[in-house]
Amino acid sequence: MTLGATTWGGLSRTTYSGLKGNYTNVAGNLTLALLRTSYNNATHGPNTPNVILTTKAVWALYEKLLTPTLSNQIANTALAGYPIFTGASANGLPNIVAPGTNLKGAQGFSAIYYNGVPIIADENATAGYMVMLNTKDWGFYGLKSTAPGYKSVQFTSDALDGVYNVPVTTGFAFSGYNMPIDQYGKVGHIILTGNLICANPRNNSILIGITGA
Repeated sequence: MTLGATTWGGLSRTTYSGLKGNYTNVAGNLTLALLRTSYNNATHGPNTPNVILTTKAVWALYEKLLTPTLSNQIANTALAGYPIFTGASANGLPNIVAPGTNLKGAQGFSAIYYNGVPIIADENATAGYMVMLNTKDWGFYGLKSTAPGYKSVQFTSDALDGVYNVPVTTGFAFSGYNMPIDQYGKVGHIILTGNLICANPRNNSILIGITGA
């Protein structure tokens, strides 16, 4: 599918609102307002995004948005300890003004969230992208291999009521073991074929073109 496409599987997203994706080309700076709008667009009743995927660079841009809030909290917090009695001064008068405690600071985050949803930096994510996913709407549907000699790896499931087990094709197929020429050993190939499908695009959002914050 093309990002921002007006159809999904040949059906109009205008006619079928359930197929409407939430696509925003930021083409500039990431803002908290853009994040909120994108999150709200993907929220319908109890269905909300539960994971946000992005690049290391965009992860750092969101961290940058959080830094002023952290700095403001520090600035409005007492940094020195309470005055304590430290003994008499040279003139014999009590000295109750203690020196301030040593200041210590920390910067940077090891994990960040938006609205309780973890934001994960993925090295394989596309530059400038931030994707809000509701993983309950996603699934991988395996296909049976048609290549000669390959046998599908199947499991049985008793999830359905009845006396029969239902075979499930996971998409994995095994070629069996073969002995290569001029090699004392055997080699087998495992392949995976199938489609990653989103059943409800409107519960997901994508932001692209993020270059700053």
